[in-house]
Amino acid sequence: MAADMPSETELFTTVKHLLMAAWSSRWLLSRAKKTPAALQKQWQSSVQCDSGLTEACVKLKSGDRPREGNTEALCVTCTQSPGGPERAASRRKDNRWLCDFYAIPIFVHLPLKKKKKKKKKKKKKKKKKKKKKKKKKKKKKKKKKKKGFVNNHLLF
Repeated sequence: MAADMPSETELFTTVKHLLMAAWSSRWLLSRAKKTPAALQKQWQSSVQCDSGLTEACVKLKSGDRPREGNTEALCVTCTQSPGGPERAASRRKDNRWLCDFYAIPIFVHLPLKKKKKKKKKKKKKKKKKKKKKKKKKKKKKKKKKKKGFVNNHLLF
């Protein structure tokens, strides 16, 4: 029974690897929550698929356990693209990727095309029309007829 049991060092290394994988995926999630826009740009530049899928499975190019600094990743569709992964990698600007220690395929959400924000039209302020003051027409004063006069001549 004791022969079937793995040694302490093997147990320690597997637990260590699992913890590191869990920590790195947790770290990625926490980063995604904090700055989604900046990360999505990074994801989009690092994982570009030919098929334009919204989700791309990232497989590590360098094997099961990449060394530090060597975290190149290729998406599944890129590895199957004509010309092979090298051509797919050269097509992308930056193929570096933050990966899990154990090279578990990471599912990356590529952002969909951003909707253009409609510019809000500024409401023009209506100018208040000034009311024109009506000029009062001066009433012509009727000359009082003097009694006993016709064309300014005395009748008497």
